[in-house]
Amino acid sequence: MATYSVPLGRSLNRQFVQYALLIIPTVLVIGFFLLFALIVSRERTVPIVIPVDTYKNCPKPKEGFLNVHVICHTHDDISWLKTFDQYYLGTNSGIQNVAVQHILETVVDELMKNEERRFVYVESAFFWRWWKEQSNEIRNHVIRLVDGGQLEFAGGGWSMNDEANPSYQQIIDSFTWGFRKLNELFGEHGRPKVGWQIDPFGASREQASLFAQFGFDGTFVNRVDFNEKTIRHKNKTAEFIWRGSPNLGEMSDIFTNVMYNHYSAITGFNFESMRQNEAIVDNKNSSEYNVDKKAERIITEAKFRKNFFQSNNVYLTFGDDFTYNNAISWFKNIDKLIKYINSDDSSKTHIFYSTPSCYIKSVNDANLNLTTKSDDFFPYRSDERSTWTGYFTTRPSLKYFIRFANNLLQSIKQLCAMTDYSEEEEGPLDLFRAEVGMANHHDTITGTSMQHVVKANVKRLAVTIDHSKPVMDGIIKNLLKKTREPKLDIEFEPCLHLNVSECSACESRFPFVLTLYNPLSHPISHYVRVPVYNDLLYSVLNPEGEKIPAQLVPLPKEVVEIPGRSSNSTMELVFKAEVIPALGFKSYYVAPSNDVMETTREMDAKNLIIGNQEKIAVEIDSENGLVKNIFKNGVKYPMSQEFFYYSSSRRPQRGSPSGAYIFNPEYPESRRINSKAQVHGYSGSLVHEIHQTVKDWMTQVIRIYKDEEHIEFEWLVGPMDVRKNHEGKEITSVYKLHNLNSDRTFLTDSNGREMMTRVKNRRTRDSEVMPGYYYPVTSRVVVRDQRVQMAVLPDRPQGGTSLHDGEIELMIQRNLLFDDNKGIGESLVETEFGKEIVVRGKHWLTLGNVTTQSAVDRILAKERFHPVVTYATPANNIKFSNWNEMYKMEYSGLKYPLPENVHILTLEPWKWGTLLLRLEHIMESHDHIDLSKPVTVDLKDLFNTFKIKSMKEMTLGGNMELKNMHRLHWKTVNSAKQENRPKITHDDSELQTMEIILHPMEIRTFILIVHYY
Repeated sequence: MATYSVPLGRSLNRQFVQYALLIIPTVLVIGFFLLFALIVSRERTVPIVIPVDTYKNCPKPKEGFLNVHVICHTHDDISWLKTFDQYYLGTNSGIQNVAVQHILETVVDELMKNEERRFVYVESAFFWRWWKEQSNEIRNHVIRLVDGGQLEFAGGGWSMNDEANPSYQQIIDSFTWGFRKLNELFGEHGRPKVGWQIDPFGASREQASLFAQFGFDGTFVNRVDFNEKTIRHKNKTAEFIWRGSPNLGEMSDIFTNVMYNHYSAITGFNFESMRQNEAIVDNKNSSEYNVDKKAERIITEAKFRKNFFQSNNVYLTFGDDFTYNNAISWFKNIDKLIKYINSDDSSKTHIFYSTPSCYIKSVNDANLNLTTKSDDFFPYRSDERSTWTGYFTTRPSLKYFIRFANNLLQSIKQLCAMTDYSEEEEGPLDLFRAEVGMANHHDTITGTSMQHVVKANVKRLAVTIDHSKPVMDGIIKNLLKKTREPKLDIEFEPCLHLNVSECSACESRFPFVLTLYNPLSHPISHYVRVPVYNDLLYSVLNPEGEKIPAQLVPLPKEVVEIPGRSSNSTMELVFKAEVIPALGFKSYYVAPSNDVMETTREMDAKNLIIGNQEKIAVEIDSENGLVKNIFKNGVKYPMSQEFFYYSSSRRPQRGSPSGAYIFNPEYPESRRINSKAQVHGYSGSLVHEIHQTVKDWMTQVIRIYKDEEHIEFEWLVGPMDVRKNHEGKEITSVYKLHNLNSDRTFLTDSNGREMMTRVKNRRTRDSEVMPGYYYPVTSRVVVRDQRVQMAVLPDRPQGGTSLHDGEIELMIQRNLLFDDNKGIGESLVETEFGKEIVVRGKHWLTLGNVTTQSAVDRILAKERFHPVVTYATPANNIKFSNWNEMYKMEYSGLKYPLPENVHILTLEPWKWGTLLLRLEHIMESHDHIDLSKPVTVDLKDLFNTFKIKSMKEMTLGGNMELKNMHRLHWKTVNSAKQENRPKITHDDSELQTMEIILHPMEIRTFILIVHYY
């Protein structure tokens, strides 16, 4: 943050000195007391931010010349073939002989030698680690380089995130954490102004929208479909205005550049020592003199590229993956090129060191008319037979773990904010933020790192979660305790392994307390499922001490036998936690009991219908054990749900085989895993279940809870033994509503936020391979016609499509025999505990009227994205009355719940004792006649533990006051037309009254100064 003070003058007259001698002691005494008051005060202030013109340092293009912007950069993956530590330190050099610490050291050294030189850096996680190891002298040098525009941060996220798999919240958090570190070090001069997403495998519209809301002036994308890239360059539309949101209008628009080629240097100009490219010699007396030919090559390339862009500006990237380990080689050679080319004006070419933001500023000065784009860049195809859609599903267990970690992080941040939590820099909360930020990297959450790297990343994240447990435990105790020092020595332990039905605190013969935290901004009811000790009956008491209905349900044997599961339990206890408060807790006392208890009854396999036909029900075909019909509101809908697989047993003759990145099966048609399933049905007062066995490695539980209007499909895959059978498999779950005419059209979400219409064959011809029909599904996929809408919501990111009318296909697991030749060098055969991995996951299916179902699906998706967190506490010798005496059993962080269409996206401790708050309107403008309207939220007296004294509205990334955001303006080819697009405006009066208006899909970000009660 740029903060300034006025320096004392260098000369003082004698009279002023005399006054100073009298005043200074007084000032020191007053200052001491002011400092003391500041330290002990719970009412914080924040420094003044002074905006600066960060474009003033940009080099000036030359009128009448082709201006060639030389962009020196390195692309440093947070993890890929090596781990974060290995890449930074340079160890494990047998895989890649690179060291990020050396890159940063040598780049800084070389920038200091010549003020014309410039460099762009992206990955804040690497830079922050390097910065902490530097002396004050080096740090001061770097500050001067940033202030002078020589070192520019593009993107600025903690890592260069993937754009298909993370939710929008994960993307926002990763950038916010990177912005915060850069802001603390360099103030406004270090604020990134452009996106630099040069390596993710496709580009999402939501990412473009977020970049615009960060205050970026533009973004660069690289990996887009090869046909679209060719067409855009041919038509000079590779620079355009990307309309990131139909709901937000202009505030989501951003200038976008599709890079001409890969981000590497052109052939012959990679000056990394190990590349052994020819050095540039400008000594005419040398027999090796070659600068003239090298310069001619650069000029020719620049003029060639000019044919594909509108302005007289082109850029050439000088760099590649982990380049500039020896920066002197790069800069010394480029210096010679620039000097030689600029010494002769005959070529009408002006070349200079530049940066991505300076290039965009030059294009903006050209005052062009640009085309617009309103869809995204999925799927990415690098050639006819290489479709990068496999990574939408690759390593589904990893994807689930990262989502789970993010959900846990959000809950911890909320808890810390509610209790005035503070810690030293890089305490458990900071480390948790950083690790989740790294997990969003485009070779981490994608599952496209080497196996040893994946295991290292999982271990890092697991250790970070473990270190956060004392923080969670202490905060929960503090929020719930009734007395100053409770007599009970207990711990609130999060149940982290309920996905495999494991939680040790629930599995003894003794009582336990389940405390459920609801991170949403409105109360919800939630069905609890925990494993319990076998052969016991249980009673469940709510906070009022009333016994509530509970049911014991048998676990499928395939779950009991999951490799690595540390539990002997074969039963789960199910009960409904009613109305868990917003941002709050509710506790339930569970104890073994001799009372009569509702038990689960096995149903007749010949007539299996579960659920309530007046709400929702599923009928199983008695002949084959598969889904036959769904009933919704008394109406029968013929439907099927089956498992299929794509075979990947041999290398295709052309293109890449299916691998970590690529989906390219041997045959475009999938095969049914089994046309029959063995079934067992179970019924009870709270939940009905059907247990299906399709194969010994493919099972499923279909369940419907009392009073809920969606169906849960819990699938389990593995071990598949693809090596033993010499056939790689890509498993799909296919849902088909037989009478629904979706006309080749379906919808998928964009990073869990706005929905996008997909049309089969829109980008690919019928004769081309099927994988091009796949899209990322982060929160839901939808098919519908004029009458009815069916949606499926996954519990993790997956690839999905609709190949036939009324059909939804989601890929749930893939184990493959071959590498896809995209860099990893190993096949995708995941193993754990000596066997191929077992994956267990959930889909939630909804069905309803097309005019109202979108809002229902969106609320359900929010609840599934931010599920209840379960804490278990052993209560061996503790009676309910003792617990209730010591601890509150119900608590809310809000004095009143927010409207159902409003969500607190972020609430966390921030800098200088402040809090960071984000509010979002979760509906799109067409979702619902009422819930899609603008809504007002009164923050003045909202929170239970603190009062907001003042607030500042910030850009989405929290690093600049919104009133100081002045983005570059662009003209479009239809600028003169009066378009019916939203125009969202606010005034400062809202900050005074604290009555905040939110429009559909709007996110507003605030820094709060608060007083804790």
